[in-house]
Amino acid sequence: RIEGRAMADVCPALRSFCEDHLDAEHPTLFVDLCGCDFFDSTFLGTLLCLQKLYGRPGGPSVVLVAPSETCEQTLRRMSAHLLFPFASRAEHEPPPPSAWKQIAEQAADRATLTFQQQVVDSHNQLATVPGPVGDLYRPIARMAERELVSRQSSSGGR
Repeated sequence: RIEGRAMADVCPALRSFCEDHLDAEHPTLFVDLCGCDFFDSTFLGTLLCLQKLYGRPGGPSVVLVAPSETCEQTLRRMSAHLLFPFASRAEHEPPPPSAWKQIAEQAADRATLTFQQQVVDSHNQLATVPGPVGDLYRPIARMAERELVSRQSSSGGR
């Protein structure tokens, strides 16, 4: 469940959580967006990365549950609502609060090359989407890639 703003700094923790918990027994990530009032492009791109990494024939790997009106409007405006299946709260009953696992107690360090690589990966994934989403994010992905390469060169790849 996302409460408030879904920003880039929670994406590394989300990705790590999925790497540790998505498997044949639990193949689907249900992202409850009913309490989310904003998401950034890195969050959206991270969901696409996860869908690509954990996608499976015959079923989705990422399902958006009960997106808030604001989130749904944003997804529709970008035509990104076509990229993920949606589920209502009635279709996907959330677990009791005691079963929730907090995945990001603190924000990721945006200055690290690892974080910046995840931002680039997310935007590259958005850039591959046909149509308006890809058109919007292709130049952003190229710019982010150039900045990362420049930063890697100046830091010796560390």
